[in-house]
Order: sequence, then C-alpha cells, then structure tokens
Amino acid sequence: VGSPVGVAAEVGLTFGDEQVGVLAVWPRPGESTVSKRDLKLVSDAAAPLAHLAATVRLTQDLRRSQAALVDAREEERRQIHHDLHDDLGPSLAGQALLLDAVTSTIDEDPARAREFAELAKRRTDDVIHHIRRLSRDLRPQALDHLGLARSLQQAALVANSAQVAVRAEIGDIPNLPAATETAAYRIITEGLTNALRHSGATSILIRVGVTDNALHATVRDDGRGGAPTTPNLDGYGVGLRSIQDRARQLGGKVTIHSPTGAGTTLDLCLPITIHG
Repeated sequence: VGSPVGVAAEVGLTFGDEQVGVLAVWPRPGESTVSKRDLKLVSDAAAPLAHLAATVRLTQDLRRSQAALVDAREEERRQIHHDLHDDLGPSLAGQALLLDAVTSTIDEDPARAREFAELAKRRTDDVIHHIRRLSRDLRPQALDHLGLARSLQQAALVANSAQVAVRAEIGDIPNLPAATETAAYRIITEGLTNALRHSGATSILIRVGVTDNALHATVRDDGRGGAPTTPNLDGYGVGLRSIQDRARQLGGKVTIHSPTGAGTTLDLCLPITIHG
C-alpha cells in the first residue's frame, strides 16, 4: 500500500527450514525508518504469510510435476504404440505370410518350404528379442532377478575399469514400492552413466541407504565438474530432465552440485512407504 519512501526493512519468510520469500516494508510517510512497533507487527504477520507463500510454491510445483507426469506417460505410450504398431505388428504379419508360404509349398517343394520355415524361425527369434527389449524398457529385468541393492552393485561392478574406479556402498534396503524401486534404479544408473561419459573422473562413489522412511542416494565423482547446479534442470539435456522428473513424480528431490574443477555430486531423496 502506498509508494515506497526511505529505507525498507526486510523480514525473511521462513517455512520449516526453507526461506520462501522476503517481505519488504517501507517507513510510514514522514518517517525515515520503520519503527520497532511496526517491524514487530510485520514480523508477527510473517509466519502466516510464509505459510501462504510455501503453499503457493508447492501448488505450482505440484502442477508442474503433474504436467511432467502426463507428458512422460504420453511419451511412453507414444513410444509403445510405435513399437507395437510400426515394428511388432508388421513383424507378426510377416510371420503369418511365411507360415502361409510353408503350407502352400510343403507338398510340391519341401526344400523351399524348409527355407520358409527356417526364415520364420529366425524372425521369431527377432520378435522375441524385440518383446524382451520392450519389457526391459518398462522395468529393468535386473530388479526382478536381483533386487535394487544387488542390481546397483552389479551396475557398479560392470562400470568399474582400469580408467575409472567405481565403488558402491549399499545399505540395507527393505522391500520398496515398484515405482520407487524403478525410479531409484533409473536415476542412480543415469547419474553413473553421466559421470562415466562426461566427467572425466577417475573414481565414482555410489552410496544408497534408507532412513526416516526415505531412500537416500549419492553419486559422486572426482571429475572436471562445472554446471549444472539445481534447482532447475529444464534447460539441460534429456537425461538430466528425466532424472528430475522421475524424482518429482514420486514427491522426491534431486540436487546436482558441480563446482568447476571439484567433481559432481548427485543427491537423491525419495519418500517411501516400506512394505513388509
């Protein structure tokens, strides 16, 4: 209300452990500074204003996360539709034609029929491989066979080499919801892949554990570092945006700190409901 005059006093708006804004208050007309009485009134009003600001921010974050979730699901559906309609569908149609060719030539030209049958067998193997790839894209097979902890240990073991020493410190991980397990695996392995490809690191540490009903994970390398630094990864590559979107969809958080020359640290926190 009114036009700013004189020197403003600032009151931080804090909700929980996070500062969500600053309330600037100018002196009354004719006064050079904000009086102690007015400053106390404003300070007393800061708590509900901070709560309101935090609520607005959370609502905006929720809307963005929901939009990102819809976009991600539609993109996955589009990709599955493409794989089924443009790849798998024609492959199965071709199999039917080959089997028709076998039945039509088996009496008059058995040798030719055997050729058609062998070709059908080879193409069946290709279709099986394609279906397995679709299944892996939806959920990594390693999670079903090994569980999250051993899957991450295996990923670290495979990535370890003479050039890059990869070490995994995996704590006790209880049974997790499927979505949490898949998201954690995708985010951690994507962080590992980024470190291997882009950081120039000689060592990478993966640390994962569960405390206070949340899964916490860190992927740290000793590479060259340099942007990005969270909170917003929208301006960066698909892999980093995917990491952030996966965490947001489950109410989690990803932070990436990458000071130039000091390596990169990816921290993940995913809230969970422990099963069993």
